[in-house]
Amino acid sequence: MRVLLGWLLLLCTASALADSKPLYRYTDPNGHSHFTDQPPFRGAKPMVLYNQNAPTVKRKWADAQAAETIRKATRFAVHVNAPSPGQVYHDLAAGVPVAVSVMPGLAKGFGLSFRVDERAQNPKPLGEIHTVLHDISAGKHSLTVVLISPEGVELARSAPLSIEIKPRLASN
Repeated sequence: MRVLLGWLLLLCTASALADSKPLYRYTDPNGHSHFTDQPPFRGAKPMVLYNQNAPTVKRKWADAQAAETIRKATRFAVHVNAPSPGQVYHDLAAGVPVAVSVMPGLAKGFGLSFRVDERAQNPKPLGEIHTVLHDISAGKHSLTVVLISPEGVELARSAPLSIEIKPRLASN
């Protein structure tokens, strides 16, 4: 019965769109839904259906002032997904893999500065949400990732994350 009602709904919707007549839906006292092109009662409102001919709204995102307004209104967030807080690394040669998430997303032109103990590990902001950090000395360090705008302005920074690098023990 439900399949039949589904096909009936599809048929009625298609015919209503083709004829551009209003479509009404009502439920009878037995709880069954009915679709018709005639108002079931006085003052009934027709169903609102998608209109393919409706004009679409186009936004002018290329406008520099609009882009700056959006940038100011957006709350950016940076979160370090890897490494885990307090993670210990024993192999300095492999480096420290770092993966972050950026909300609402890392847009073109924006970059990330990966910092260990507040010293930038990359000379210019990277347009990637993951990297491997090398040349970190043994010891405990604080890792922070900073979101930088195309103009070089800091927009957001992750919470500091504690990591530890231990020198690899020499094997005999």
